[in-house]
Amino acid sequence: MERGLMVYSVKLIRRLWLTDQVFELEFSQPEGLDYAPGHHIRFCHDGLDRDYTPVSLATDDTFAVCVKKVRHPKFTAHLSTCPKGAVLEMTGPHGHFLYQPSQIPAVFVATGTGIAPFAAYARSGVRGYTMLHGAKMASKLAYRDMLSAGSKAYIPCLSRAGKDGPWFNGRVTDYLEKSLPQGRYQFYLCGHREMILDATDIIDERFPDSRIFTERFT
Repeated sequence: MERGLMVYSVKLIRRLWLTDQVFELEFSQPEGLDYAPGHHIRFCHDGLDRDYTPVSLATDDTFAVCVKKVRHPKFTAHLSTCPKGAVLEMTGPHGHFLYQPSQIPAVFVATGTGIAPFAAYARSGVRGYTMLHGAKMASKLAYRDMLSAGSKAYIPCLSRAGKDGPWFNGRVTDYLEKSLPQGRYQFYLCGHREMILDATDIIDERFPDSRIFTERFT
């Protein structure tokens, strides 16, 4: 845990599984923590620190994050099994991945739990975006209904769907390269390093007048 940072304690209220690997943790709202959609917080446990983006708003009664179980086994094993009433410590807010209102169309691109900041954007009232939501199959699409409701176009990009359906067969980078119409956009990319690097290269090539905001999940 970094020295000099305010430490907040939160108590676990419930755990809700969103997919077979991703779950949402709902806590008491940390008193005095002022955060905006897109900020992340840092949980501290047993000598380990891990960053998570709230999917809740600072004005909500409770505080929530979504977690993928497989990335850091020791840490997420604790988060996936700790009992109701467990108290965790965290610092924050951290980061700068905040939505920038603009007349330029917004394109959100997410893989895995990189969907979290976009869920927070949608809950805060952001509307009219194009959402490219990457996953292996439809059952992995957390927050699908909420993100679809607020979007101009919600496009699941499924790499292992196995058949045609109401989605794009392929990765989010395939959609950027082959299917997104030419134009000027504000791109928001959140996910693993490889996706962000590949997407940035494609955007620089196909959409050179666009802006790019990124948040990498490790």
